[in-house]
Amino acid sequence: MSVNIHGKAYLTVAERLGLVHKEHPKCSITTELLSNINGVSVIKATVKFDDRVFTGHASEKEGSTMINKTSAMENAETSAIGRALASAGYAGSEFASADEVANALKQQAEPAKLPPITNAVSNIEQVSSAKPNDVIPGIMGLLQTAKERQTKTGKDVTDYLCTSMDGNHKTTISRWGKCHEGLKQGQVVVFKNVKVGTYQNKPTFTAQEMEVVGHTEMEADERDFQG
Repeated sequence: MSVNIHGKAYLTVAERLGLVHKEHPKCSITTELLSNINGVSVIKATVKFDDRVFTGHASEKEGSTMINKTSAMENAETSAIGRALASAGYAGSEFASADEVANALKQQAEPAKLPPITNAVSNIEQVSSAKPNDVIPGIMGLLQTAKERQTKTGKDVTDYLCTSMDGNHKTTISRWGKCHEGLKQGQVVVFKNVKVGTYQNKPTFTAQEMEVVGHTEMEADERDFQG
C-alpha cells in the first residue's frame, strides 16, 4: 500500500522489498559502505534479477535527524536499497522512497518546539533509576501501542508502550483520559511531568501531559518493524 505525501504516492522500502522477492524469488540484494567520513555514511546498493543489475546510492549524516542520532548508516542503507529498487521499476509513482521523503520533509520543517522540549527530556533508559514520588520533567520515546482502560471507579486511563530512540529499552507510561487523537505507531512522543509510583512492587509512570513532537512512523517502520 502506497503512502500519500503532498498528493503523490510513495512506497516504503519494506513494501517494495516484499514485492520484488515475491516476483523474483532468486533476486540478489547487496549493500556496500563506500565511505564514512566526518559522520557521513555513503552506501551503495545493488539489486540483481533476470540478468539485470540496478544500483542506488544514498548518504546520511549522524545526528541530522532523530533517527540518525543512532542509525545514520542503517538509514542510508535503507534509502540506497530503495533507490536501487526504484531503478528496477519498483517505485510507486515517484523515484524517491517514502522514507527519503519523510526525512526530507522533517528536515525542512520548522523545529521551533524541539530545542526547549528536548532539553527538558529524559530518555526512557534513564527512568530506571527513578524513585517513588519522583517527578520526571519529560520522557521521550517511539510509540509502539496505546491501550485504553477504565479504573474500578470508572475513570479513563490510556497506557502507552514506548521504546527508547535506539530501540533497546521499553516502558509503559500511563495518562488519565482517552487515547491521544491521531497517534500512529513509530511517532516520537514526549510525556511531561511524569510522576513515579509503585504497583505490586513494580514502578509505574503517570504523565500529566503528552505531546507528539515527530511524525516519523515511516522511518520507525523501516528500522524497527520490518522484521
